[in-house]
Amino acid sequence: MKKNLVVLILALLVPQSALAAFKSNNWSDEMNDVKVYEQYTSNHGSSIGFRCDVEKGKNKDFILTFESKESIATPSNDKVEIKMRVDDGEVYNLKGKTYSNSYKGGVIRDIPEQLLNNIKNGNKLLVNIYVYNQLKMNQSFSLSGSSKALQLTADKCDLEVKNNPELEQKIKEIERKRDKEIKEITSKYTNEIQALKISYK
Repeated sequence: MKKNLVVLILALLVPQSALAAFKSNNWSDEMNDVKVYEQYTSNHGSSIGFRCDVEKGKNKDFILTFESKESIATPSNDKVEIKMRVDDGEVYNLKGKTYSNSYKGGVIRDIPEQLLNNIKNGNKLLVNIYVYNQLKMNQSFSLSGSSKALQLTADKCDLEVKNNPELEQKIKEIERKRDKEIKEITSKYTNEIQALKISYK
């Protein structure tokens, strides 16, 4: 009983960001000479991820993957409509296709660069999946660790995910403000210390 209580307490103390961290799923399809590199995050049985398929001597394919806790497609229809939104930003309408051997998960191929940039810098991703205009999945995912996970996968596909110029400009402005304040504070306390030393001579 005490052991179970300790385990429960430790589980409650684990930060949510740790539970939501991206995980690796790398494997090889030896029959088709394809290596697959994937980073994914999950929540309540559903997942979203970045994947790079590297075919020997041929193309490298970067895609997004999704997995639902419940079946979302049918044998007669493997196409799904997907809406994604990072934090309070723009809503992106995407098209996905389920795997040939699964009605729960699939891939998204045409991915706007701005969406990847938002995922890289965001905190939360909301994903809605529709089949015949019926909502089949409504799930949010923590983006803790998304920047590193995206970079690891993109590197395998020789894909460069550029930063948002507007975001970069705002970051530079904040950094300049920070450096200025640090300089002013340092100067202030240097003068106070110098004055204090003089007063004790």
